[in-house]
Amino acid sequence: AQRRELEAHIENINEMIKKYNSDAQVFKSSFTNKAIAGPLKYLETFEDYELTKARTLGIEKTVIPKASRVQTDLLKLQEERQALLNRLQQMTHQTEYTQKDEEDLRQTLGEKFQDYQPMIEEVKKNLRRVAEQSKNAKPLQIKVQHPYTYSKWDQIHEPYNVVENVLADDESVYRALNPMLDLSLIHI
Repeated sequence: AQRRELEAHIENINEMIKKYNSDAQVFKSSFTNKAIAGPLKYLETFEDYELTKARTLGIEKTVIPKASRVQTDLLKLQEERQALLNRLQQMTHQTEYTQKDEEDLRQTLGEKFQDYQPMIEEVKKNLRRVAEQSKNAKPLQIKVQHPYTYSKWDQIHEPYNVVENVLADDESVYRALNPMLDLSLIHI
């Protein structure tokens, strides 16, 4: 019997919240920009209204307890915990993969593994540095430095042979060779 009373009470609270939220939407639509003005922000949701009422009139006058804010904080912490667990699992897989690679390399190189160890570490260090730089890289804004003027002969006999085609990266331009660009990233 007590359970039914509590369920009925919770259902009444849910109905009040739904009614308040629908009334708040009607209230919000009466403003010109369809948003509640700053001093009336506490009327935007039922929970904000009840918590504001609790601060001004006392906690016994509210319908929603402070536990709703705690519940929100708890959900945020659970999401953060799950993200950290996912990251930990990813790092564990990465460590296992690294150990497996090291064992494969040790088997492949045999007794020369110790001789090559400093070079292997240097290559790993350089690869980590390049990976970090690649992650932080941004596309360069490349453009033709100045407009090019074409002669009459060029315009008549080679109308599609224009400087701007170098920057075109689509099927409109035939490319027999792709340019090889070697960009060295140096931190000074």
